Amino acid sequence: MNKKKIHKASIISMFTLLFLVGCQTFDNFTTYFNTYYNMERLMEKAEDEFDFMAFDVREIQIYVPDPNLKEREDYSLGPPPFMKDLIITQRQRQAVETKLDSIIIKGSKILAHKSKTDYVEGAIFLMAKSFFYQEEWRPSEIKCSELVDKYPNSDFSPDAHLLFAKNSLIQRNFYTGKIMLSRTVDIAWQKKRYDILSEAFRLQAELSLYEGDKEEALRPYRQAVAQSENAELAAKWQLELGALLYRIGEFEKAANEFAKVRNYSPTYEGLFESYLYEAQSSARVKNFERSNKLLTYLEEDSKFEEWMGYTYSGRLTEKRMKADDEEKLEFMENHSDTTYVNNMLINTYSFERGMDFYKSKNYFKAQQYFSKARNQRTPVFKQSSYMFKALSELRYKIKSADDYLKRIESDTTGINNDTIMYSTALLYFEAGRIHEELGNIDSVKFYYEKSYNVSPKNMSETSRFLYSYARVIREDDAYKSDSLYEAVADNYAMTDYGRDAMKILGFTDEFIVDTVQELFASGMKLKKIKEYPFAVKQFYSAYQRFPKHKLAPRSLYNIGWIFERDLVNLDSAIYYYDLLIEKYPTSEYALEMMLPLAQLKSLRSGEKLPDSLAYKSKFVQKVPNVIKGLPDNTSQSINNGLEQNNLINSENLISNPSSVINQGSDLLAKPLEMLNSIDFDKINPLNLFNSDEPESELPPDQKPIEIETMPADSTKKK
Repeated sequence: MNKKKIHKASIISMFTLLFLVGCQTFDNFTTYFNTYYNMERLMEKAEDEFDFMAFDVREIQIYVPDPNLKEREDYSLGPPPFMKDLIITQRQRQAVETKLDSIIIKGSKILAHKSKTDYVEGAIFLMAKSFFYQEEWRPSEIKCSELVDKYPNSDFSPDAHLLFAKNSLIQRNFYTGKIMLSRTVDIAWQKKRYDILSEAFRLQAELSLYEGDKEEALRPYRQAVAQSENAELAAKWQLELGALLYRIGEFEKAANEFAKVRNYSPTYEGLFESYLYEAQSSARVKNFERSNKLLTYLEEDSKFEEWMGYTYSGRLTEKRMKADDEEKLEFMENHSDTTYVNNMLINTYSFERGMDFYKSKNYFKAQQYFSKARNQRTPVFKQSSYMFKALSELRYKIKSADDYLKRIESDTTGINNDTIMYSTALLYFEAGRIHEELGNIDSVKFYYEKSYNVSPKNMSETSRFLYSYARVIREDDAYKSDSLYEAVADNYAMTDYGRDAMKILGFTDEFIVDTVQELFASGMKLKKIKEYPFAVKQFYSAYQRFPKHKLAPRSLYNIGWIFERDLVNLDSAIYYYDLLIEKYPTSEYALEMMLPLAQLKSLRSGEKLPDSLAYKSKFVQKVPNVIKGLPDNTSQSINNGLEQNNLINSENLISNPSSVINQGSDLLAKPLEMLNSIDFDKINPLNLFNSDEPESELPPDQKPIEIETMPADSTKKK
């Protein structure tokens, strides 16, 4: 009986286990075919669009022996340059944007509803990759962290570690990136994921080179070669070690490391690269016998025939390094252009050849070779494109500036000379900017100085040229640089460059105020002692150097006043009044001068003045102890052209009232004549506060007391 019960329990347990296993299998089956399979398919299509599968086709690697080859861009706030090629741009992913979004949605469904299946790890990693391709570094990093923490022994763990490191490096979190790369190497060794291991070594080397530590860049490859038990992998890493030395310009060491590749088991491609780059390295250290022997072997071995264009690039490099026959070298280059069209290594050679001409300052020839080098996406593509564009612009700007300068020198009219001179100076300055980006400091100094010499000194934009010239010479000649900064601060204080120059020199903001006040006060004092030419010079300096200061319109007004009243030079007075109204039309001085300026122009032309502009002579009689503007006996005794006998006399009113009445009736009979005889300006109470004299530096108690026998000037000048 007990046996039957045990047998029955065993059968029930077996069926229960089978049911549970069947449920798990069913969940896995439905999850894979309903969701996960679609995620993998969508990711494959997206990566095909990015051309990510190109690494399956083995090509000859292109290495550039230039330790200073860097993109001329500012990466201080963006990803480091060696990570930029891993970033998928908006244009690249535009066609598959919906597919990437769909991967994230499907992965979220698996995590929410199928969290017990075997496809959770893969779903998390595919979501992390999708975020990475969409340039969402932080969400991608979080998903990688989730996978690494929850499933440390997963088959996706090496991939997640590497992707985590990439996200950290792109965000310039170099400390975390280094730690994750180190862990990636460990887990990749453990899982025997040599593809991940190679990529981790490459990133470690690139990061070390970016930080300027060459020995640290070599260490991972040396360690990998020493630890590897696989001869093919050892050959691959030995080849990459030699390539790294070749890139940083250690050609003799590189040749030795390339020769060691053949001690292991390289592929055909790896074997060809070891011979080719050993020959290139030997040629660069002038070991032409060794390079010729290796290149001859490659040319005669039929199994390397398909890469004959790469071998020919080795011959070009060898001939270039000999530098014994320029004509023969040009013949070989023309042959390569027709026989090995668009060969990537020959395009790289064109870049190096262009740099030779660039360094010898033959920019036209250099531009031709850079144009060839930018035909394909080689490691020098961006630099070639940049150099071609920079030299094209440089050539155009210098030629245009020289043409403008010839026009100025041959022009005798002087019309618009300032505008043309400024345009010429700007072209020279932009040529200097291009040289500054290229690192040609001597050319930078030459063109910055030339731009300042050509530019009109009365234009505030000239401050930019002088400031830039002072900046670039500061390292070599600090004393001269300070002098130039002082000139910028002194002559262009109201510009941004003037303010910056004052900060560099340690001047305070009061420097501007003190300077303009000093100029204006000096002008007033010179005017007071009748040194009119010097006064005009000081007032004009205040206007010219500080055109935005509140004293600028007042300075122009005072210049016009001096020419009108003191020097009696109407032409100059009209010129400066016109300048005042043109430059500061809304200022109180310009508004006050509208009518007087019209009056002056009419006087100069000799035309009859209209009644509205009738000019009245000024008579001033000095009378002691009289308050200016109030009537007195003297002023009352002057008739100003009025008939005294036409006025009503108080004595006649007492002695002969009838005559006064008759006189009054006569006045009333001719009201218009009576009104015409009244000077309304004379009785205007506002004239008590008007003065026809300019500003004075004298205190009130020292001013001479004057009585105006005529009404004050209707222009009411202050």
